[in-house]
Amino acid sequence: MTPFLQQVVRHYFSAGDISRRKFIFPNRRSQVFFKKYLGEEVKASGIPSVAPGMMTINDFFYTLSGFQATDRVSLLLELYDCYRGLFPKAEPLDEFIFWGDVLLGDFDDVDKYLVDPGQLYTNVADLRAIQDT
Repeated sequence: MTPFLQQVVRHYFSAGDISRRKFIFPNRRSQVFFKKYLGEEVKASGIPSVAPGMMTINDFFYTLSGFQATDRVSLLLELYDCYRGLFPKAEPLDEFIFWGDVLLGDFDDVDKYLVDPGQLYTNVADLRAIQDT
């Protein structure tokens, strides 16, 4: 069976002038495979070609919005400041970094999968209450 991305490459490469197109991918991994299949197709055809534009969906949205993604370190430091504001006797930053990074990943998943945070964290609070009894 021919992989889907390889089929896409063949379709658009055979249509001609692939360099005038722009491809949007759900993640970097699919983009890497697309480049691999494109390289194989160019090599097999013997026709030199300029690669098309390629980017992930996240990069595409950042381009459209004009905003830039905040780096992970800045997010961790901001989260730590919020945490210290809520808990004055908070642990030091070096102990918080691991859990802060896990929490940022959880927030990202909630956002990505459109989970209702109220319901999710209500369940977490209920679980915590059960564990404490």
